[in-house]
Amino acid sequence: LKHLLQEEEKDRRTFKRTFVGKDYWNIKGMDWKLLLRGESICHTPLLPSKSRLQGLTTESDLVGDEFGNFDTGFNQFLMKAPEGVLPLAFDMNDRQHCQLLEVDHKDFFLVREQDGRVSTLVPNERELEVYKRSTRPEGIIMVCLKLCPLNKCPAAYVSIDEISQSTRLFVNVDGKPVTGVRKVDNCNILVGERGIRW
Repeated sequence: LKHLLQEEEKDRRTFKRTFVGKDYWNIKGMDWKLLLRGESICHTPLLPSKSRLQGLTTESDLVGDEFGNFDTGFNQFLMKAPEGVLPLAFDMNDRQHCQLLEVDHKDFFLVREQDGRVSTLVPNERELEVYKRSTRPEGIIMVCLKLCPLNKCPAAYVSIDEISQSTRLFVNVDGKPVTGVRKVDNCNILVGERGIRW
């Protein structure tokens, strides 16, 4: 096992030294080496991510494996209004009846108009404790949204692309408004008055 861990560390160091190509997405001020090779914290609701199973994402004491005992969040259709906290949700249609297939899920953080203002802290205390950093935080925030089936979203859906024109969706980072986004495939880098760095 020690040998395998050493090989994994060697692979990680080699990967971090590899060349990062040109700016494919043409985002002013973006250091792609920082994002693609740096020390990022991924605050993800997806399963079977280790951070979900270990309760890091949700700061839960429930620690399990892909077959259970972890914080599953709320059924999006049965969920009560959260008390100001951005809720973790799942779609029952994404779940299987066969336990062996019950491992890969596209869970998500749910923002609904009827819930009013909700917030979350990223990185949270548990993530900071586990992902101790050796470099200064850069403050670049990327948000990846759940994709609608066949790219056909319900009428009530408000896309993050509408953030600067919308009267229904407002996002703040440390009390400062997000004024737009820069697309990176299916994800979005949040932009404020000072650009992409917060």
